[in-house]
Amino acid sequence: MLKPSEQIICIIPPCTGGRKQSLKRNLLPLIIIYILFTVCMVYLVATFTVDNLVTAFVGAGMIFIPAMFIIYKNSIVTFVTLAERIFSTLGWQNVKNIDLIFYE
Repeated sequence: MLKPSEQIICIIPPCTGGRKQSLKRNLLPLIIIYILFTVCMVYLVATFTVDNLVTAFVGAGMIFIPAMFIIYKNSIVTFVTLAERIFSTLGWQNVKNIDLIFYE
């Protein structure tokens, strides 16, 4: 919903950025969670050695990494594509890099 006279844009909450911003906002935290989960799992279950770490990363990665990409793909298909279409309709440039939520 756009109200130009008051310079207000209302968008459903997940439609907050283009593809590149969505990658940073959604996929990077999942990768960090994957790394922390695997390191904690090795620390709690087995001895903390390089061999155990490699085995745990491969084992957990076989399940976790495809799940991350499926989640990201579904996000792009729905929310990111809709957000980019909305931004293009508004006449904004470089819609793949737009980030409506900016943390500093």
